[in-house]
Amino acid sequence: MVQPYPLPRSYREAGPYDFDGVSAVYGPFGAPGQFSIFDPEDVVVEVRAGETADWIEVDATIAKTTAAALSPFTVTFGEAYSATHDFRISGRRLHERSLDVTKGVSISADKLELELSKQAACLQEQRRDIDASTARVSAVLETVTDAVETTTANAEAAADAAEAAAHSAEAASTWDPSSYSTTAQIEAMLAGYVPATRTIASGPGVSINGGASATLGATVTVSLDYATEAEAKAGVLTGKPMSPLNVAQAIAAHGSGYTDVDFITVSGNYTFPADLDPSIDPLVFVWGGGGGSNSSSNSYGGEGGVACGTVTATAGEVVAAVVGAGTVSSTAGTSSFKGLSATGGSSNQASGSVTHGVGSGGNIQNTYVENCRFSITAMPAGRELTAAVFSLQASVRRAAFPNEALSNVQISGKSAAAAWDRTSAYCPGARGYYNTILSYGVNGAVAVFYRRKS
Repeated sequence: MVQPYPLPRSYREAGPYDFDGVSAVYGPFGAPGQFSIFDPEDVVVEVRAGETADWIEVDATIAKTTAAALSPFTVTFGEAYSATHDFRISGRRLHERSLDVTKGVSISADKLELELSKQAACLQEQRRDIDASTARVSAVLETVTDAVETTTANAEAAADAAEAAAHSAEAASTWDPSSYSTTAQIEAMLAGYVPATRTIASGPGVSINGGASATLGATVTVSLDYATEAEAKAGVLTGKPMSPLNVAQAIAAHGSGYTDVDFITVSGNYTFPADLDPSIDPLVFVWGGGGGSNSSSNSYGGEGGVACGTVTATAGEVVAAVVGAGTVSSTAGTSSFKGLSATGGSSNQASGSVTHGVGSGGNIQNTYVENCRFSITAMPAGRELTAAVFSLQASVRRAAFPNEALSNVQISGKSAAAAWDRTSAYCPGARGYYNTILSYGVNGAVAVFYRRKS
């Protein structure tokens, strides 16, 4: 398959280009070796007044030259710059998720390709900026090191010159060694040749002997003043370098998704963790109990209801959870948690039909078990469940959802009501199926997805 939105291996920048002193419009850009854009807002334009001048970001109008999602573009300046100026362009995309890559129960290949290319563009630009920052830090460190070496060499040269001058003066006169027998006498003699103190100062992001400056002595230690963990997470300061650990800490602090999931399979009190991150609301799924079957005339019961939604919570908050039991001869129990509720499905009757339970209170979807499992991503509850699970770290996800968990809505041969087992393939609230013997429905449950503070 031909890649519909190809991105060459590049830093997504081009230039510098010379102004001709007349034109205001330049381009189109996007030929091989350059870069195309998804949105005009993705482009930054900088101008300088000669090769030795600083680059200055300027306002310019960016226009795509085609209607394609990834298109060449032109740059229109508000004035015609003189031929002594030049300009450069670079991509600076702030990524967003605006496309739904699903189409019914399938995935749109074109939309997925477009989304992946947009993310790849952001990664290329991020790599460019990280490499540039690393180069600037290295340049600063090299400059400071050169300055220290130069200052030390000058000091040594001055000391040698002073010593030589002293020797010459002593050789030209009658020198009395007793005149220089104490430290004070020697320092007084050298004061005319060597400054009493010499100081080296640092710039932003660099410390010398732990401070902004230091007096040259036997040892001078130059080090980078890395951002602290708190500064890295805040993302506000400028002028401080970031270590690889700082970068990882910042990414972890500003990441999205959930870090943990708890399952409640029996009624009782549930306590939110003390390190709950309040910046993202917990996502809750409540399943009612499943109805069972004890008659072949109507071979299965009704599925439990499901309520899906986000809730507000505080660290350490205690919440009552009710878990409905599955049945074989009556309506299954209702489950509830923090305003979300799901009734149980009915058991079969020899001469009647069964009914599924219903959810209520969920701000995402209120439905029944069929629409809230891994294989049903066309329904809001199924999508939310799948997205929440895959936002977890791999180790957490694998431990919480082994085997084929949360995929089957029907069970046979279950002889008694029992707490839902997440290692099974059955959904909470799955209906019981009569297959030569009666079968209870599966008990309900509550799942709480949340994020811990990093």
